Amino acid sequence: MGDDLVIRVELAGVNPDDVALSFGRGALTISGTRRRDLDEDVEFHTQERFYGEFRRLITLPEDTRADQ
Repeated sequence: MGDDLVIRVELAGVNPDDVALSFGRGALTISGTRRRDLDEDVEFHTQERFYGEFRRLITLPEDTRADQ
């Protein structure tokens, strides 16, 4: 096992331009917006995907530095 830290995030339906990454206080924050690209006049009885803003905070090992 190496010293690499790999974080994989699946963001289905999210444009990469709508995602922001930030690092501070030993944590990685992933935030963004999943936009609804459907016509507004379409009605749904049920919807299984969340649309709107999201944010996830991932605590990293103590010795992790932003420049790594």
